[in-house]
Amino acid sequence: NDFFVIERDSNLKINLQLFNRWGKLIFESSQYQNNWPTHDIADGVYFYVIKATSATGESKEYQGSVSVVR
Repeated sequence: NDFFVIERDSNLKINLQLFNRWGKLIFESSQYQNNWPTHDIADGVYFYVIKATSATGESKEYQGSVSVVR
């Protein structure tokens, strides 16, 4: 895949932060639209923090990793 895609209900607001292996923030979006372009970064493991907020204001946070391999 060329982008980091988050499958979700369309009424959720997604705040995404992506970090490299040293903890440096490399991408941030307050309304992520599945548009993190991986073609400009090196292969490796990246870590994400996702905050999903519903229309009613309820929010959940998710953390994990994603590998970029060409």
